[in-house]
Amino acid sequence: MSDSYHATVRDFKGCTKKELEEMSTDPNSSLSEWSKKSALKKSIKKTRKEKNDSIKLTFSIEKIMTDNIEQLKKNMFSDDWEMVKSSADKLGEIGGDEITDFLISLLKLDNSEIRDRAALALEQIGDNKAVEPLFESIFKNHNYNGTMVFALESLDCSKHLTDLFKILFSEAYEAKISAMTILNTQIFEFTSQDLMNINKMWEYCKLHPEKCPEIENEKVRKEMQESVDGFMEYLK
Repeated sequence: MSDSYHATVRDFKGCTKKELEEMSTDPNSSLSEWSKKSALKKSIKKTRKEKNDSIKLTFSIEKIMTDNIEQLKKNMFSDDWEMVKSSADKLGEIGGDEITDFLISLLKLDNSEIRDRAALALEQIGDNKAVEPLFESIFKNHNYNGTMVFALESLDCSKHLTDLFKILFSEAYEAKISAMTILNTQIFEFTSQDLMNINKMWEYCKLHPEKCPEIENEKVRKEMQESVDGFMEYLK
């Protein structure tokens, strides 16, 4: 048999059963060659089909996921508050850059309830991309920011020591509690000037208690003083 010869099923028409059986036991026979090539073709065809089916399935799943995410985003503006909460939770579970960016955009809304649900979802995702936008929204929305400060607890606030003390000194009780938690549990980067500025803010608060919510509450004042003292040790 020449190298250029290719056996086909037509080559075996007219062969007796015995002849076919004899050829099937001979690894060099044209029947064996045809069987190998036939099996190879079937295998290739099956692999291609499985690959195509996999691509179609992946595409379908991605489309379903995309459609689902888009619907969850729309739900965040629903009048049905339970739907808003449920959708925010699901977005937090899915996560990813697209969803994180969307939730960050919600922090600019005037609706404090939607802001809070977005903040909780960002806390769940834990992407540090949300740190700066959260601080920005916190200082823009006084007295309606406790949940947003809580969201910072799962994020890296190491570069925001002064901002956390601003929250501790100037914001409402709920925000203060989360600020103290972060101050007590995270590690920070700061300079001597940062510490002097913090101490200056604290002295101002004590001179102007009307500017510092809860400072006249003895327990809260003591906790605030302890937070300040803990960092002023680094100036000695």
